[in-house]
Amino acid sequence: MRLKSINVFSEYLGEENKTKERTGELRKDSEFLDYTFCKQIKYVDNDIFKQLNISCSPTVKNINVECPLVDGYPVINLPFDYNKYCELDYNDKKAFWIDSIAEILLFLKPVMNCKNERIEIYINQLRELSENEIKEIEDKIRRTR
Repeated sequence: MRLKSINVFSEYLGEENKTKERTGELRKDSEFLDYTFCKQIKYVDNDIFKQLNISCSPTVKNINVECPLVDGYPVINLPFDYNKYCELDYNDKKAFWIDSIAEILLFLKPVMNCKNERIEIYINQLRELSENEIKEIEDKIRRTR
């Protein structure tokens, strides 16, 4: 299989509109992750995933995989405190997403049985991005909408 994209969303919050609004905010803040992955890495050959579906969950304590690993689209639950997240400034939010995706990928790597070192390359590229480079990526994304 080829992991080709990253999808971030909010766990269901008991109300559809609130969940959609929060998901929109989280996707906007984290969209540079998927853009960088798609443009620079393109894919990761592995045994399990076609897409990383990351659910930002206030109810879990540790990263875990919710759905079975058989269809290529499992849900990875990320512990997430929205109130603390809202207190972060722009740079801290970007650092949060970089650290979170690195933690998720390193957590999943043993079960993915990756065929190359693209995960490490991707994590290193994200960690080397400057604030201006992230803003440039976000501008490119907005211009393509």
